[in-house]
This record gives sequence, C-alpha cells and structure tokens, in this order.
Amino acid sequence: MGCGASTRARSVQPSDMPQDALAAVSQSRAPSLPSGGGAKPVVAEAAKAARVVGGPSPAAGGQAAPASPLAAPPAAVPAAASPANSARAAPPTATNPPELRAATSSILPKHVSADELGQLCQATNFDRKQVERLYEVFKVISSARDDDGLIDKGEFELALGLKSSLFVNRVFTIFDQNLDNNITFEEFVIGLSTFSARASREAKASMSFRIHDIDGDGIISRADLSKMLSATIAENALHISEEQFNALIATTFEQAGAADKHGLTLDDFLSLAKQRPAMLSNMTIASISVSR
Repeated sequence: MGCGASTRARSVQPSDMPQDALAAVSQSRAPSLPSGGGAKPVVAEAAKAARVVGGPSPAAGGQAAPASPLAAPPAAVPAAASPANSARAAPPTATNPPELRAATSSILPKHVSADELGQLCQATNFDRKQVERLYEVFKVISSARDDDGLIDKGEFELALGLKSSLFVNRVFTIFDQNLDNNITFEEFVIGLSTFSARASREAKASMSFRIHDIDGDGIISRADLSKMLSATIAENALHISEEQFNALIATTFEQAGAADKHGLTLDDFLSLAKQRPAMLSNMTIASISVSR
C-alpha cells in the first residue's frame, strides 16, 4: 500500500477478481530501489509501495484487487548512484529522520576490487559496468541506517520501498545466503542476477518458486499459497470472502494440473510459467540489463 493510502479494508467485487492466486501475488508488487542520491530517494521510493493490479492506483484513491498468491520480486532497479548528490547526507528534517539518511558509505572502498569484479562477472549475468553500477547502489543502501558495509533487514525494506511483510522476508532470506541477517555486496549482486534480462526463464521461475515455498520443503503447498495470499490481502487492506479466497487457491492448482495434489512442485511451477509467461513479468529489472 502506498504511503498515505487509506488503511480501511476495501471489499473486492467479483468483477475485480483475478483469475487465480498466483497472479494476485506476483502482480501485487512493483517496488523500486533507490537511485543513490542521498536520503531523499530512499524515503521517496518507500512511498511507491507495490499495488495489486486489477483496480485503481493509490493516486486515484482506491485499492486494487488481489491477483494471485505467487509473489514477484522487484520490478525496477536502481540507476547508478550520483557521486555529486550522494557525497553527503541530506540534513535531518521531519521527512528525513537521521536514521533513514542514505549518503554513500564512508567505510567501503570507493571502487569494487578488480578480483571481486571479475569473480562476480563470471558468477552472474552482469557485465563489469553493471557490477560497478550495483556497487554504487549497494554503498547507498548499506548506509541508509547504519554505515557498516552490509544491508540489514530494515535497509532492505527501505530499498524496496516496502514495509515489513512476508514477501520482503522471503526475498531477504533468499538473498542472505549464509543466513546471518545481513546481505553482503556479493550476495546482493548474486541475488539480483536472476532479475537480469540475461537470466533464463527457468532461473526466474526457480527464484519465484523459492519465494513462495515458505517452509523450504521443495513444494508450494496450499498452506504456503494461502499464507502468501493472506499477506497480500492484508498488506493492501482488502477484504474478500472465504469463498473467493478458496476459489483463487483452487483455480491456481487446477491451472497447474495439480488439483488433486498437496502442493506444486518446481516442475508444476515451470509448466505453469510456460503456459503463462506474464507470471514472471516482474522478474526482469530493465535498468540493470543494459550497460552504460
């Protein structure tokens, strides 16, 4: 829900309903990462909270209907940080509290090392210029709250422009490969690599699958899907009937050819993604797919 939007629940009419639960979650978020120009971009992006497609935008004063319980990652990525703008933090104000300032890091090296640059180019879908751009963005995000050279959970939420949620928790956990509750630059680049245009559809589907496999048991159970859909509904202050809710879950499993199964396997998910390419539409970040 966008900043300033009403928190009053809005009932979803049958005409607003998406075709299935996966569409509801996957299309409900379109966060952006900061451009790197100090604290204001980070705070401003927080106002661009994701919305569910199928209804009016927050600017129009309405809340959209949920589309599917499968969540999609960030739809937009940061432009490179501007050294001129990020050299110093903006002064504290009512809308720019000190704890949210995001000047570029003063403890990280000015440039990514040649060795790390080469290794990340080999291990990801990014070229040298893209990795260098992402390093500038990383320096901004990692100093948004605490300039320690790492992205913590709060800084990650600020970067995505989303409040704490099940979706954000799942994405953060996947990026945080060693599960130490912080994201290093290497983890940041590797995590974003799946969102490059060069990443395969299979890789994107696998990432989306992992986001929705909440308990990590290798299947997206009805319970997993229900939790993700419930979170999407709550985050967007919507109200749907129990009948509508159950119909979304049931339709998702039917379309995946798994109506009689306990959960969706990765193969089920890949098959569904081939039938419906739009399901992965938010898995590509255009601004990091072109070298500059």
